[in-house]
Order: sequence, then C-alpha cells, then structure tokens
Amino acid sequence: MDINYSVPYESKYFLYLDVSIRHGLRHVGLSLSDLNLSLAERVYHLVIGLIKALVPVLGHIITAVDIYFHAAVVRTVHLEQTDPYERGKEHGELLKEEVQELYNIIVPALRRNITDQQVQEIAGKIPEDFVQEMRGLADGAEVAYEDVLLIHTFLDISLHGRFGCSAIAASYDDNEHVACEPIAITNHSDSIEKLGYSGESGERKSALLGSDIDGQHIWNALESANVESTVQSMVFHPKKRMIELAIGDGYASSNSVRSFSSQEFFGEDYSEGEEEEIIVARNLDWQWYFLAKHSLLMTKDYANGQKVATITFPGYLGCLSGMNKDGLSVACLVQGIDFNIGGMPVVILLNKVLEECKNVDEALAYMTANGHGSSMNLIMADPKTASTVELLADGVHPVGRITA
Repeated sequence: MDINYSVPYESKYFLYLDVSIRHGLRHVGLSLSDLNLSLAERVYHLVIGLIKALVPVLGHIITAVDIYFHAAVVRTVHLEQTDPYERGKEHGELLKEEVQELYNIIVPALRRNITDQQVQEIAGKIPEDFVQEMRGLADGAEVAYEDVLLIHTFLDISLHGRFGCSAIAASYDDNEHVACEPIAITNHSDSIEKLGYSGESGERKSALLGSDIDGQHIWNALESANVESTVQSMVFHPKKRMIELAIGDGYASSNSVRSFSSQEFFGEDYSEGEEEEIIVARNLDWQWYFLAKHSLLMTKDYANGQKVATITFPGYLGCLSGMNKDGLSVACLVQGIDFNIGGMPVVILLNKVLEECKNVDEALAYMTANGHGSSMNLIMADPKTASTVELLADGVHPVGRITA
C-alpha cells in the first residue's frame, strides 16, 4: 500500500496561454527576419510578440507561487489487498488518525437523528464482501464497527448531512467540439419533484447547459454551478481513463486543478485515438466543509481483476464519485426523501457497480437487479455513452442519454 502527496500543477485559467506564447514568438521572429518590414512594423511586431510571450510566462509563475502556498494537497492512495477484510484493514491502518478525527466529528451528529434500529433495517441489504471490508476498516482504524456501518448507511436513512450536486455530460469530436446536445442534472433540475421536493427554478441547470463547454472549457460549466458548499469539482474522461480534480472548502471549481492520468491509478496507458469522447463534469456540494481538506483519490484492486478509483475521504468505502479501469464513471448527485425502500445503500451500490460492471447498460441492469436503499439521482458514463438516472421508490429510471 502507498500514499502519495502532490499539489495541483495546472490552473484552468492558464490552460490556453501556451498558444499565446507560440503566437508571441512568431511575432518576434517576424520582426527579426522579414526584411520587407519598415522599422515601425518591426517594432510593432517585437512589442506585441514580447507581450504575448511574456505575460503567459508571468501568469504561470504567479500561478505556481499561489499553488505552492495556498493549494490544497491532493493525495492518492493505492490499496493493493484484494481480500475485502484485508483491504479494509489496510485502509484503516494507513489513515487511522484521520478516520478517527472524522468519525469523532460526524458520528455524534448522526446519532442525534438516527437510531441503531434504523441502521439495522438496511444493514441486511449490504453484500457480505462489503461487510467484511467495513469490519477490516473498523479493526485497522480502531473505531467501532457500528460507527462504520452508520457512516455508510445514513444517506439512505435521513436527510441529515444532505448533499445536492450538479453534473453535466457531453460528447466531443476529435477537435474537442461538442458533438451533440449535452445532458445535465442538478439540485435545481427538472427531476427534483420526483425526488420529493417542490419544483425549483432550473437556473443552475440552465447555466450548466448554457456554458461554453468546448474542450477544456468544460470547467466553465462547473463554475456556473459553483457554490459556497462545493468541496470537490472533477471531470471524468472515460475513454482516456483520466480524472481532473479540484478541491476546496467552498467554490472548489474556482481552485487549481490536478490531472490524474490512467497510468497513475490504473497502471495502463489508454490511447486517445481519433474518435469522439464522452466527458462528465461534476460538483460535489456538501455543507460539511471540513471534508474538503481530507479529500483523496483512492484506488482499490479487486479479485476479479477490476481496479476502481474513487474520490473519497478517509474511512469512507462507498462511492460518491468514481471510475473503474473500463472507463465506467458514476456520481450520485441529489438525495431524495424516500428512505429505506428495500435495496442496497446507494453509495455501496455504486461501489459494487464499479467493481462488477463495464459499461452504462450493465450498470443499469445491476442496479435494477439489486435495488437501492433510497431515492437519488445519478450521472454515469462509459467511453461511448452517458446517462442521467433517477433512483426512485418504484425503480431505476434512465432519463437522458447521449452517445459518442
């Protein structure tokens, strides 16, 4: 097992300034080499060239200094154990102090609203291998198993700690232009009434869909839905198996971005090719701001050969946002008000989806067969397909769908 520490090394505000540098150098070269230019024209091209070339360089320097002193550290953790109990124990031992710190804050707050009886009613729906992983976590971190169980079931029992997030998926051609109408889902979405809330304005969804989202500008969409409770912002590239991540205790998508390649967490390099690509972007909005500084990207190996990367927190085995080595990416967004409706806790269900499934259609079939513990809406994608999904009391309902 290992844990690596790094700071974000990219800023979305400077992603395109390298182009400006190249243009600037062309102007400088023109002023020095074109004998047909007048002195005034030479001076013009020289000045313009130096401005275009030097300003981005200064921008990179300023960004690097700001990142060094202010950017949150992004950690990657790789758990190599394939036995569920041993993998959970490995997690607990590696992150013991943080697990204990977070549990000491979260568990007492949850116990004021949730009873042991409520937890036990849904605990029977948890697969045995996940139970063993939770027991390993409890032993490794030296925390009570009952507390681990509570942490992984409370979203299916109570609105306490409720989160409500935004996400968008789009299909791109090989020139990074949007190839079809994107799909989006937010806590101001059309499906909000189905989750049990009164209708809302849809302003955030309109902002998402109205953003300039060509190429790297997908971050514009995240910023349009950025709020004071956004603790994580990320972009999934299912075809490249790449994840871009920004974290912060509020307005996370305005912070610096760290890109993780497939080689870093799956150990394989995937060719970009010439084909269209599905991209999914999401904000995790949660009032528990203190979670931001504990964010980490955790990769787990499974006995079936699957590898799963989740953006998570110490002591949390479920999946709020994640991707597997097949490129299947999932994220849960808005918590509904239908609780304990007969299936698996949603964050555990999504973790099992990434462990067992290779694409969106397999994921939908798996969720339908196993059931879910509460109402929630999701977004998921594979290298060829993206879908918005509603988990309601009467079943799994795909809503929007796009293909590459």
